[in-house]
Amino acid sequence: MDEELASISEVVWLTPTETLDRAESLLSQLGYFTTHRSDYSLTAQRPATSSSAEHDTYMLTVTVSPQAKGGVKVAVRGDDREGMQAHQKEWAQWADSLPKEGSSTRLPTTSVRAAPQRVEESTNPEPEKLSKSQRSRAAFAQKDERERDEPPAQRSGLRGAARVLGVLCFIVGALLLFAFSSLILTGDQSVLAQIELGIWSMCFFLAGIYLKLEA
Repeated sequence: MDEELASISEVVWLTPTETLDRAESLLSQLGYFTTHRSDYSLTAQRPATSSSAEHDTYMLTVTVSPQAKGGVKVAVRGDDREGMQAHQKEWAQWADSLPKEGSSTRLPTTSVRAAPQRVEESTNPEPEKLSKSQRSRAAFAQKDERERDEPPAQRSGLRGAARVLGVLCFIVGALLLFAFSSLILTGDQSVLAQIELGIWSMCFFLAGIYLKLEA
């Protein structure tokens, strides 16, 4: 008669496979041999020890029932009540050795060690020298970035000062150009003085143009 002979009231904190592995090991030590095994049950038999026994063999089936939160419930069924009573101590020790839910014993885990980071040598070639146009664009980009970082009031003041200086440079350049033209027409000064005056007038004009662009 197949009936429940024993069970563990607590949740065993093992996987079904691990629980059945441990049950199979115990049954083998007690003289049973496995006749069938599935994912959630293990059936084993032992021969009768006396000629007056009702059966030639006796059977035990260990079943595991997975729980929703993890772990399994364990029960033992079969017709070998005599064998269970004879080995009651071994079965009790086996049940006590199984990790239970809430105990300090947990499923064995494999520690994962991070692989050391490999530092690869840089194979990037040295940066090529920038051309004149590239340097000019880079300078303008840096200038724009600096201007964006400046406070709005400071930028407005600098631009206003640049515009005023630009106008002054244009006026001075115009006066010097007028004087240069007068010297050429009258011929009062030497050629060297005329050239020098013309150069100064051009410098002021160029300075005015630069300041206007900056503003």
